[in-house]
Amino acid sequence: MRGPTLLLALCALMLAAPALHARRPDPGSIEADETAFRREQDRDERIMIRELVRGWTWATMPPVGADDDGSRPDDDSPRRRLVRVTAMATAPSGDAIVGGAVRGPLQLGATSVGMTQGERGFIARIDRAGGFRMIRLAERETYMVPSALAVDRAGRIVVSYEDRKLASVTMQGRELWSRDVPPARAIAFAPDGDILAAGCSIVEHREASPFAKVTYNVKEVSAGYVARVSLGGDVRWTYRLEQGQQDLFYRPNDRSVVDCATGIAPAPGGDVYVAGDFGRSIRSGQVDEPGLPRAGSFLARFSADGQLRWSRLVAPGLGRVALASVPDGGLVVVAGQVASLGGPEGPVSPGVAAFDPNGMPLWSLPIRRGPGPPTPDALVENVQIAAHRTGKPDFVCVGTYRATIAMGRASLSEARSGVFLAEIDRRGSVIGLRGVPGGRRPAGAGDDVVDLNLGAGTNGLWIAGTMRVLTHGAWVHAVPW
Repeated sequence: MRGPTLLLALCALMLAAPALHARRPDPGSIEADETAFRREQDRDERIMIRELVRGWTWATMPPVGADDDGSRPDDDSPRRRLVRVTAMATAPSGDAIVGGAVRGPLQLGATSVGMTQGERGFIARIDRAGGFRMIRLAERETYMVPSALAVDRAGRIVVSYEDRKLASVTMQGRELWSRDVPPARAIAFAPDGDILAAGCSIVEHREASPFAKVTYNVKEVSAGYVARVSLGGDVRWTYRLEQGQQDLFYRPNDRSVVDCATGIAPAPGGDVYVAGDFGRSIRSGQVDEPGLPRAGSFLARFSADGQLRWSRLVAPGLGRVALASVPDGGLVVVAGQVASLGGPEGPVSPGVAAFDPNGMPLWSLPIRRGPGPPTPDALVENVQIAAHRTGKPDFVCVGTYRATIAMGRASLSEARSGVFLAEIDRRGSVIGLRGVPGGRRPAGAGDDVVDLNLGAGTNGLWIAGTMRVLTHGAWVHAVPW
């Protein structure tokens, strides 16, 4: 992106972390020297964090603060300030609707968030000038963290929470209805206005270590689902993937399968496209199905009344995928670790793969490594895709990169790492590939993004990221549309 960079509205922290001890170190003592050293480190970290987000439309980076005795809060301490973005959409006005979690003490825009013992979910509105307005803030901790959200044509927010709730909320924060539905990882709207949700639950339990007398938390994905819900909140149908009567291609037998639906989009005739990932367990002595990978990504089409029409393998291997379709549903693309290098039998790379309404492959657009030294880490991560509503491109794809990359005939080498944005037409041609927000960025900015969210609407395109340097922080950026 060239031209003037959008102004950054960096939210300042309002409250300082309380002191653990009233006693201050004696001047000239070893303890005082250590305290001064730690505070100098904290100052350098704050400078680094702010430099990483310079040029973004809105950002908050909670600094790492030392107490009076020089100690620092642990990562999971309630005194460790935290902001992360977990979901985002674009309102009809072009503003960003952002969902996430905060842990105080913080001030976000005009809203103060006090000290909390755990994360509190929030929904907020951010305009293109960086103005922040809180729509909803959870009343208690570890509660109401959005897992996905979308905005309908009337401007109502449909939000899914990790607390297994699907709700409709006005822009003023008033809840219209809520239903018990597992957490969604993606939400879309059918042409008739119905809500389409796809997701899975994350189950956390304690396990004992076989090597020491300790226990630790283990998070596991339970079975995925697809649901269709009316605008009034009536659940029309739910398809649970583990109850699929062996009609899904990766469930041909009694093998244990873990799967999650992570993408959803409208298909022709009121049907629904769904994408996700799966993993299969094979016990010792069992004979596996020939040609069926242990793990991979899938694409499926369901009828308007919830019947599976077909399902197919997109690519073998692990990795979350995203999904989008053109407005008429005549083309659907899956983004993530899905593109083939060297033909159908070649290795799988990050990129975009396109299919027709019957699930037949049309084209594959891998993201390749450009010239330069190899990197030990993954080349591209956090890939997201959305349908482009205006102009020549049909799709917009974003992700993080750690080296020069090439996509189609386009290449990106303006920085060694960062966030890329690719504009793609329905034939698989890359119309544009550039860094976001544009120009040179500090080396390492992309390396520290642990999650991306993409919101595309008729009047706006937004990208949000959660970063982790020594604490969690977040940025949200408006892209010219």
